Amino acid sequence: MGRQMTIYLLPSDTSLIEESLKATLDICFFEYESPRSRPKVAKSLTVPNMGESWLTIYLAPQSQLENIVCEKVPSKGYWTIDSLRSPVVEFSRCYFNGRILKEGRLFYDTGYYDESGKWVDKSEDFLKWAERLFRITKKILNKSPDNQAYIGPNALIWLKKQNSQ
Repeated sequence: MGRQMTIYLLPSDTSLIEESLKATLDICFFEYESPRSRPKVAKSLTVPNMGESWLTIYLAPQSQLENIVCEKVPSKGYWTIDSLRSPVVEFSRCYFNGRILKEGRLFYDTGYYDESGKWVDKSEDFLKWAERLFRITKKILNKSPDNQAYIGPNALIWLKKQNSQ
């Protein structure tokens, strides 16, 4: 079972969220791929090179770093975080090139089925942390009129401008 939130953010909205999360949570950011079996730390939530960088990034509490599981992608020669078994929130960042804004999302699994088919809940500490991350993020964003997504303040201005043209 998972929990998700659809989002529309401009890069400036992503920066607002990053500042707020860093100020209020015990948090680390990780790149989608790593050359080693340990996750690669990301400097920021913003996309460094739109169209060239992975849009997916992971967020995790520092206190849970030793519980992050990575898996090798042999055909590509890199490692990535196993988000199903790890205490992470997947942040699929929004694509924005100045003309097109595509949705992103925040998502995490509350547990998983182990090798024997038994349901394993993720730790209560992680689940509380993830819910807090969602609450903090929602406070910054605006709910869309159809209640299907959350929109950053700058993305909302941009979208209104696009719709009025």
